[in-house]
Amino acid sequence: MIPPSLQPLYDEIASRFAGMSKFGTTFVPGFGNPESRLVFIGEAPGEEEEKRRRPFVGPAGRNLDRLLELAGLWRDEIFLTNVVKYRPVDPRNPSKNRKPTKREMELFLPYLKRELEILSPELIVCLGSTSAEALLANRVPMSSCNGVLIHGDPWPIFVAYHPSPLNFNQPERRSEMEEAFRYLGILLSSTGTKAVAGI
Repeated sequence: MIPPSLQPLYDEIASRFAGMSKFGTTFVPGFGNPESRLVFIGEAPGEEEEKRRRPFVGPAGRNLDRLLELAGLWRDEIFLTNVVKYRPVDPRNPSKNRKPTKREMELFLPYLKRELEILSPELIVCLGSTSAEALLANRVPMSSCNGVLIHGDPWPIFVAYHPSPLNFNQPERRSEMEEAFRYLGILLSSTGTKAVAGI
């Protein structure tokens, strides 16, 4: 669900970015359990997310569900969102997804931080380098950061590969993703979220 506390912020974002040709036409807000202590963040919605106005409902979302099970988690226990709340498209080929530019990430980052302040999570899981770099303001090489807990300010951040089909369909990469989520589950079950977050 979309928590009422976030609706004014989402209305502001929708008004601010509506009609920009470099984005799709549909605003995709965060969705999930507003009481969750865990917030998962991707980079931007894809085609299926744009159609359904929910994050992680396409192929990457189905892969994420499998990974969540390895961590002992279910969708109704977490909140999902993206840094960029519109699907980035190529104006010359609107049917094609593209990665958000650095400038686009910078435009949406203040809104993401406000979103997180309202949600007040104890732990953030960044799915992919794009979302991790947006929050940490630093380069995040996934080859060395996958499955790593970083004590960011003000939120602790667990970094994992994005569950895109491109990553998930590579056996070695998929194994690394699964290992990271198993480790996340161990952290959460053995110490509790507050302890993992260093709170």
